[in-house]
Amino acid sequence: MNSINHTIMNVNMNLMFSRILRINLLEYVGELLTILVVLTWKTTMKLNGRELKFYMNCMMNLKSLCRQRIIILYNVMKSIFCVIFLMNL
Repeated sequence: MNSINHTIMNVNMNLMFSRILRINLLEYVGELLTILVVLTWKTTMKLNGRELKFYMNCMMNLKSLCRQRIIILYNVMKSIFCVIFLMNL
């Protein structure tokens, strides 16, 4: 009986760690994409500092609203915001 409980605990722990790792990887990919887009805009569109600061503040506000459980929604919202911001330039 102890070995069955041990096996169930191990499976649960592995599932939990893989989910946390997957969420963290999505978050890091989203952050890298944001940095890449901002650097591209800065070099090609010649954004001034105030516009860049406004954009980064919006990204931070989005991130604080969307916690770990809905990180995919955060990345989708960030992508939509990037498209809207590019169209307004």
